[in-house]
Amino acid sequence: MAVDKFIYILFISVLCIQFIQIEVEDKKSIIKKQPQIVLTNSSMYSLNEDNMEQIITSKVFSKLDDTEELKYVKIESRKNSNILSANLIIKKANKLKLFDNIKYTQDNFISFETSKLNYDLETKIADNKVSFSGIYKNNIINGSEIYLDTKKNIMKAKKVYFKISRKDSILK
Repeated sequence: MAVDKFIYILFISVLCIQFIQIEVEDKKSIIKKQPQIVLTNSSMYSLNEDNMEQIITSKVFSKLDDTEELKYVKIESRKNSNILSANLIIKKANKLKLFDNIKYTQDNFISFETSKLNYDLETKIADNKVSFSGIYKNNIINGSEIYLDTKKNIMKAKKVYFKISRKDSILK
């Protein structure tokens, strides 16, 4: 009799365990990655042997193990007067991912705005898969999937709308 009750209780407990989810919390998920460094209203200067190459200003700079996060960033290149700004930049190795309100200006020659951009620091190539709008030598240009090689000054895009200003046109 006691053996029958034991088997019956064991059977019921096994059934209950099958239907009750047991949450096992991963220790890695409990411990959030804490930044090693956090700077607010920071200005960073990139120097070479001869002069200052660029100025990077941000509202918040966070350095994690292998990534850097910059919020409300403006990067000004002193050599060729390029200006890049974004609400968020995530840097991992030599790759930058830019998000929200991205504005790029190169020598009053070309400027564009987009919502997402990827940039490789080694190859100096920027690209994205979303729409953009900009100005190229006082002409309006809109499109999607931009590809910009800043070393060779090559720009490609898909679904481009290009409005030529009559002021610069040779077809007057």
